[in-house]
Amino acid sequence: MSCLTVSRLNEIAKGALTLAFDKEIWVVGEVHGLRVHAKSSHMYFDLVEKAPDSKDQYIAKVSCAFFKGLHNKWENSLKNQGIPSFTLTDGMEVKVKAQIDLYTKEGRFQLIIHEIDLSYTLGYIAKKRMQTIEALKSSGIMDRNKSLLLPFPALSIGLITSKGSAAYNDFVSILRKSKYAFKITLFNAYMQGQNTIDEVIKGIKSLEYRPGIDVIAIIRGGGARAELFYFDDINICKAIATSKLPIITGIGHEIDISVADMTSFDHFVTPTDVARFLVDRVEEFWDKIVQIESGLTLALSATLKDSKVEIGELAGSLGIMTQKWIAQALDNLKFLAHTLSSNVVNTLSIQREHIARIQERAIISSKYLLQAQERVITQLYLYIKQGASSIFSRVLSSVGTSIQALSLAGLFTITQAKAALERLHTMLNAVDPEVVLGRGYSITLGPDGSALVNTEGVSEGDRLTTILYMGKIISLVEDKEPI
Repeated sequence: MSCLTVSRLNEIAKGALTLAFDKEIWVVGEVHGLRVHAKSSHMYFDLVEKAPDSKDQYIAKVSCAFFKGLHNKWENSLKNQGIPSFTLTDGMEVKVKAQIDLYTKEGRFQLIIHEIDLSYTLGYIAKKRMQTIEALKSSGIMDRNKSLLLPFPALSIGLITSKGSAAYNDFVSILRKSKYAFKITLFNAYMQGQNTIDEVIKGIKSLEYRPGIDVIAIIRGGGARAELFYFDDINICKAIATSKLPIITGIGHEIDISVADMTSFDHFVTPTDVARFLVDRVEEFWDKIVQIESGLTLALSATLKDSKVEIGELAGSLGIMTQKWIAQALDNLKFLAHTLSSNVVNTLSIQREHIARIQERAIISSKYLLQAQERVITQLYLYIKQGASSIFSRVLSSVGTSIQALSLAGLFTITQAKAALERLHTMLNAVDPEVVLGRGYSITLGPDGSALVNTEGVSEGDRLTTILYMGKIISLVEDKEPI
């Protein structure tokens, strides 16, 4: 068994592939992971075969390289056929003429693209487009968004586009230049490439539940017809058709319209056209207000003129009727005043008699009450007098007893205090300095006049003073002996 190097192995495999296939073959698949090399401008991508009825899963893929020279040659052939350009994008199904190749340095199997069958791709796009239209019609939602009511005017705009793009700047510029207070709520989305579908759907779902938004605008810049196939996708079209808000599209293609355009409330070629439509709607609304204002002014002027005449006529009639009502009212007041006066006089006479009877009964009752109170007061006086005499006698007896007890307690206390004072006097005499000195003791004062208790504060030559019971002795220190 022979042993091969890696490079030799890859060379043999490459030769086998060359023998196994024709020089060029046709391969069909979906473009994924498209990228352009920054320096060489070579184009690289994967060609994918997806599983049936699957959006993301694939059953096979192969790497592809579309070198710059071959790509330019293919574009020149398109121009000769009257086709100015064609942009290859992710998600696009293509039929490519390619050469089988094995990159021996890395052992990578790949296809070297020579050309793309444009008719196949456009046919595929057209087929998918028709399938989308038929699906929308059969489900009955093709014109649902068109049946919604677009607010008049629509000033709060939900915008789906790429922030900072030319489409965004054109749209916003038109609205800002108008004299109306538009409010823009932006959902920043990819508008090219394979993420377009998911991003636009997310934008619709997000904005339609934001409170206060009147309409959603989906806009992008212009481009090749092939780039519009994302907007023929059934999922984007369903999201537009079933949105709770009216959706206006402006995705930038003059000749063809996408299915998304067909399902939207209204569509325009460019983002600028969408913005102008919204501004024109507000202008129309404002013009109607001005017209209504003018009509109201004229109608009010005519009404006021007619009303002045009617008011004059009514004023004359009202004056005559008022005079009659006043005369009748005066007669009624006079009658009521006479009746009221008579009733008051009668009522006062009756009340005087009633008050006199009440006064007489009150005098008699008061007399009896005063006599009864006088008897009660007399009895209380006698009771209080007897009680007070008894209480005074008991108080005098108690005071005498208390005075006698206080006298005895005071005498005892004074005797004890006198004895204590005598004991204190004896103790003080015992510690009196004169008494102590009289017993032969003395006090020696140092140079600073303080009493000496030891020899520590004394030095040779210091002058000392000795106090005796009678007299003082002044001496000089010659020597000291500490204990």
